[in-house]
Amino acid sequence: MYYWFKMEGLTYALETLDDYATHFRHCGFIDIETQDASDWYRVQASHEYDLVKGDLYQPMVELLGQESADHFVENWRAMVVVCNKGEMRQGYSRGAEPRAASCALD
Repeated sequence: MYYWFKMEGLTYALETLDDYATHFRHCGFIDIETQDASDWYRVQASHEYDLVKGDLYQPMVELLGQESADHFVENWRAMVVVCNKGEMRQGYSRGAEPRAASCALD
């Protein structure tokens, strides 16, 4: 994962879905739901990697140049590795703002 972060110049604050739910609660949200989407994303990332190193590679070279196209391919390869190792997980989080207890119109 460090290689992928360094290659992309990324900085992440990685947290669990439970951490996100806690942050939502601290911000006043209610009815908080989280869903792990890691299995779906792992399949999706692998599919996208196959595309960028295959059918989309030449169009990327034509549009972006060889160096950028090769960077995208390596980026996706590294991302697939971290997804497959479970080092990066994806998820969805949502919550609702609480309704005001009373609203008086004067």
